[in-house]
Amino acid sequence: MSTTKTKLLCTLLFAFVLVISLTACSQFSPDDASNAVSYEGKALIIELEENPTTGFSWSYTISDTDVIHLVEDVYTEDSEDPEVVGGGGMHQYKFEGLSAGEATIIFDYFKSWEGEETAEDHVEYTVIVNEDGTIAEVNQ
Repeated sequence: MSTTKTKLLCTLLFAFVLVISLTACSQFSPDDASNAVSYEGKALIIELEENPTTGFSWSYTISDTDVIHLVEDVYTEDSEDPEVVGGGGMHQYKFEGLSAGEATIIFDYFKSWEGEETAEDHVEYTVIVNEDGTIAEVNQ
């Protein structure tokens, strides 16, 4: 085999192995997340994609807990293929409006042992609540 053909074959083989390696190493990224927000009455539901098997999880803070507070926090694995090890799922946060005002709910996606400053994703929701506790508006 000539030197030119050998070099070409090695280059193509290297490119193929590189593409396969990069594809195999891909994982869930919160940037790909489909975030869902819904509200009715006093209830606000925020759903965020999460894959805790990677070490990442969402953490939240509320700027004013007199205006809104967390009622429930549930993670559900994807049910499409329960045989998949390390698959992701959805993290659902249920909040309840309490009194008139504006509060910001901040979510950060990071590994707990690395700290919040290493967050891979950051999402903020501004929530406006009426006097009776009903959710008037939610903005991202």
